[in-house]
Amino acid sequence: MAEAVTAYRNALQVYTRDELPQQWAMTQNNLGAALSDQGTRTSGERGQALLAEAVNAFNLALEIRTYETLPPQWAQTKYNLGQAYYLLKKWQKAADCYTDCLKVYPDELEIIYDLSLIYHDRLFDFEKAYELNTRLIENPGLKELSTSMSYLEKKFTTGRFEDMEKQISQLHLKINRGDEYYTILMVFDIACGLVRNNKTQISGKLAELISYIENQPAEFNLGWTFDGTKHFIDTSQHIQDRDRQGLVSFFSALEGKNRDAILEKLRQLNQCLDGNVPGKAQNNF
Repeated sequence: MAEAVTAYRNALQVYTRDELPQQWAMTQNNLGAALSDQGTRTSGERGQALLAEAVNAFNLALEIRTYETLPPQWAQTKYNLGQAYYLLKKWQKAADCYTDCLKVYPDELEIIYDLSLIYHDRLFDFEKAYELNTRLIENPGLKELSTSMSYLEKKFTTGRFEDMEKQISQLHLKINRGDEYYTILMVFDIACGLVRNNKTQISGKLAELISYIENQPAEFNLGWTFDGTKHFIDTSQHIQDRDRQGLVSFFSALEGKNRDAILEKLRQLNQCLDGNVPGKAQNNF
């Protein structure tokens, strides 16, 4: 990739801004993409510096590739710039770039999905994330279960627990034990039950989840992060204080790197939950 960076820099000696502005802007965009790729492959301060150079190249390209004169090229460079900002953990700037892209491509599902994730897991703007996920669900060309699982999470983090409960019931008719996303469905089923105070039912569901994970390979993990969900639990008035720590512990356990790490924490939580079932010794879940 270093060779590509050098090649684009050399090309800029030929494609000058004054004589060939569009070719110059295209080369700046390509240079930024090469620098961004190189930055992701380089650790430490050098990697961050390369990403900063990429941002500069993209911004130079945008001086020629404007929304008014070259909207498709403007959107392409804006998307590339958003990716670079994301890698630099400049979440709001990344979100702004992706939002700009939707001016040209309002139905681009990948951009809507990425933007929803940023608002949910990084900026913690849960209503905005819910609005974007609703656009994905309402798209007639999109039937992926992963989007439905994300929508469940967005309903949880906006306090739409009753609506979430209805969707879970519908999804249980489509997803069986062993199917893809069965685990994620069970996770949000349990979480919804906890905030709805259905702890008697949840004890059995948590035991079922543990049993299912016990039969998975040693390297099993959920492949799902719950940063936004945990932030919601910590800060939202929708969650009762008595339930906060248990819910955070539940979602943190599910982020374990492998089967045994997940099971260890879930079994501890299950013991605490059993203590909250009427007629058993009391513990706080």
